[in-house]
Parts: sequence; C-alpha cells; structure tokens
Amino acid sequence: MNRNLTLTLGLCMVLFVAAGCGDNQQAKGPASEMKGSEKGSDKGSHLDAAKEKVAKATDAAAKEAEAAKKQAAETAAKAKADAEAKLAAAKQEAEKAANELKNKVDGLVSKAKASLDAGEFDAAIAKAKEALASDNKSQEAKNIITQAKEKLAAMATQQADSLKAGVGDKLKSFGQ
Repeated sequence: MNRNLTLTLGLCMVLFVAAGCGDNQQAKGPASEMKGSEKGSDKGSHLDAAKEKVAKATDAAAKEAEAAKKQAAETAAKAKADAEAKLAAAKQEAEKAANELKNKVDGLVSKAKASLDAGEFDAAIAKAKEALASDNKSQEAKNIITQAKEKLAAMATQQADSLKAGVGDKLKSFGQ
C-alpha cells in the first residue's frame, strides 16, 4: 500500500516538475528564450532530476516499508512468545490444582477406608460422600459407600434376626 502511494506521489512530482519547467520558460518571456536544442536539454535535465527524486523517494519508501514489516514481525513474535508463556503458566496452574484435588480426594478416600475397616460405617459413608463432592467420578469412594451400606444392611439383618429369636424365645417362655 505504501509503495503504491509513494509511486503515485512520485509520478505527481514528475508531472508537477515537468509542468513547472514549461511555466518557468514561458514566464521568462521571449527575451530569455533559448534555442531549440538548449530548451530540450534544459527540460531533459529537469526531467532527469525529477526522475532521480522519484527513484530516491521510492527507495526510501521501500526501506520504510521493509523496516515496518520487520518491526511488525518482531512484535508478532514477541506477542506469540508472551502468549505461549501465559499458556504454559496456565497449564502449570491447572496441573497444580488437579494434583491438589487428587490429593484431597485420595486423603478422604483413605480416611473412608480406615473408617470402613474399623466398623465405623456411617463415618465411612460420610467421608466417601465428601470425596465424591470433590470428584464425582471417584470409583473408590463409590465402592466404599456400597460396601458400607451392605455391611450396615447385614448388621441390621443380623440384629433383626437376633431380635426375632429373642422375642420368639420370650413368647415361648410365656406360652409354657
């Protein structure tokens, strides 16, 4: 875009200088007129000078465009590097958070297992549910809840059977 603008401005300069040369010659009047070959030579030197200015302006514009292009590339490279650094930092932070969550869930599951092994089934269920609140995909926590509920159900059945037997014995003793 800059190159096209420069070329257009250069062409305008050439036309302006060329037009100005003719006007200068006419403004001087007949007393200062040169011979035919001298006029052409003078206009040619003005035209050559104008062409030289256009060439210099074009070269300068090309150098500026190249410098701007280089600066834009450097800015883009720096922005890319900054973005990559931020992405790496965000990934590291996400990994840290994931590790902290895993450690928390593992700790809760470990406590739930200990409670299950100690026969504290309600406490085991509570710790396993707390682990599931942090990580709803924890299969270990789900298994602990299932085992604790099964053991509570077995205990309830055993107690019910024991109560039935005790009540049956008492009823038999009244019946005799």
